[in-house]
Amino acid sequence: QTTPAELNSLVKKLKATQQAGKKIEIIFDTETTGQNSKKDRLVEFGAIVKVDNKKVADIHFFTNPWNDKNKNKLFTKFMPKDAFAVHNISKQLLDTGKDAKAGLDIGEPARVFEEYALPIYSLLTDFTSVAHNNSYDFNIVNNEFMKAKLPMRITHKQDFALDSRSIYSIVAKEEREVFKSEVTKYLNENKTAFENYERWEKSNTLDAFVIYTMFKTNTTL
Repeated sequence: QTTPAELNSLVKKLKATQQAGKKIEIIFDTETTGQNSKKDRLVEFGAIVKVDNKKVADIHFFTNPWNDKNKNKLFTKFMPKDAFAVHNISKQLLDTGKDAKAGLDIGEPARVFEEYALPIYSLLTDFTSVAHNNSYDFNIVNNEFMKAKLPMRITHKQDFALDSRSIYSIVAKEEREVFKSEVTKYLNENKTAFENYERWEKSNTLDAFVIYTMFKTNTTL
């Protein structure tokens, strides 16, 4: 997992890179406890960092809303079944860093979002950010800011925010086939790095790579 200190360090380096005239894009995805962006909570964040259209870094970490420092009450004691079916993330995995039944080990218990809040805000506002249906992802992140009693908010209507869902609709058919092929190749090359292939297939880091590949192969952007 990317630690808060590592994320802070990366953001500082990216700001220096941006000042040198480089184009920076953050292509990200979230996993949550459900589909209600006002009620549900963030449990995983994954992103790919592009500098001048080249991938330079991955960001990936889990957050545990059940350990919320501000003692915000969750509407559920466990990960809802519908959400678990999407991402395979259990409360046990977040609490302990391991889920023997699912065959997953993330190395350590998940931190609370508040520890990541400041660098995440900078990451998603100081640079161009890209997400699929980005209004949902921004609402989820904003909800975490609110739960942490932090004043910052992000809007998907700002100039730096792009929605790949809208862009994909104008991508030529030939380019769609190219990026599908690249995603399949990337998945096959990296699956051995994960003990649970099914989890990797559902990973939001992979989702971010899919969006990244769409941008890289689309010559019209």
